[in-house]
Amino acid sequence: MASPIRHRFICVLTIGLILLFGATAASAQQTINVPASQPTIQAAISAANNGDTVLVAPGTYVENINFGGRAVTVTSSGGPSVTIIDGGHHGSVVTFSNGEQATSVLNGFTVRNGFQDGLFGGGIYISNASPTITGNIITGNHAAQGCGIHVDGGSPLIQNNTITANDQTGAGSGAGGGGIDVVASDSNPSHAQIVGNIITSNSVAGGGSGGGISVGYFSSPTIQGNRIQGNVAYGNGGGVALWRCGLTTHPS
Repeated sequence: MASPIRHRFICVLTIGLILLFGATAASAQQTINVPASQPTIQAAISAANNGDTVLVAPGTYVENINFGGRAVTVTSSGGPSVTIIDGGHHGSVVTFSNGEQATSVLNGFTVRNGFQDGLFGGGIYISNASPTITGNIITGNHAAQGCGIHVDGGSPLIQNNTITANDQTGAGSGAGGGGIDVVASDSNPSHAQIVGNIITSNSVAGGGSGGGISVGYFSSPTIQGNRIQGNVAYGNGGGVALWRCGLTTHPS
């Protein structure tokens, strides 16, 4: 039988190791500054570890970024009016397609000039992922479907964004969703939370539906407290189009 002294020693040693490992884990989290530490947002994301913050200084960054499954916060120091991610008219501006969860955060940017001719998600493309999208201005993006934001499976939080003046390209080749499009499948449903956004002046042409928001089969989003105004669809649902979906709505 171990002596009381030995028991006390083991307890103290164990507690000390726990504190040491805890301090090491906490210190491992870091802030990566763009462009001071890394020249581009994508370079900073690629260099980051889970739990890190990518802090972006004011400026215009012409790039297309992919979170690559990393649980990092990408945020701006000056806010969306002075911090712009410009997709250069080449693909989605921001992509989440590697199982990202709520700890993958995009906050405080203008996301503009994405272009997906005949494809999905001009501004932000989300596939089988559940990131957090807050406090951004998503504008001037073009796609066949989900011109501002396209959600295909997963449960992203889309909150307190301004989603405006996005429109459809490749007319007739997509279902719609000038501002936001939410789709899913029976094996991969979508439970997006669309909360407190301003969704205005988005449009879809060529028979597309859901100028503001389009919700497709197997989707059960929560749409709460948004201002949806001045959107245009030449098919159905200038504001919101629903296609045999489950939907939770709350008044603004």
